[in-house]
Amino acid sequence: MKITIAERKIIDEICTAIQSDCLKKWEVNELSRQYHISAFKLNTGIKIVHGCSFKQYILEVQMHQAKEKIKKGSSIYDLVIEFGYSSSYNFTRAFRKVFPKPPTAYIPIKNR
Repeated sequence: MKITIAERKIIDEICTAIQSDCLKKWEVNELSRQYHISAFKLNTGIKIVHGCSFKQYILEVQMHQAKEKIKKGSSIYDLVIEFGYSSSYNFTRAFRKVFPKPPTAYIPIKNR
């Protein structure tokens, strides 16, 4: 399936919104109404553009931002709370779905 140039522009706008506030509870139906695109086209467009599902895309954006915060010195405990996980175990499981190493591997040497 293909997406039009106009649909691609909408997908890019939605992805920019997600990247700017990745902790918000994003819903496909809400975004499709807001951006006047069908939920099917939104899901398909994310898959075409980013190679993953809508849910996986959000997880990847969140974990990339978490990784950058870890590299800048944020504690994993603080990120568990900030990103809304119930435990460091669950946060680490989500992190490992995106990266091959656990979050502790990205802690700067000076902070270990």
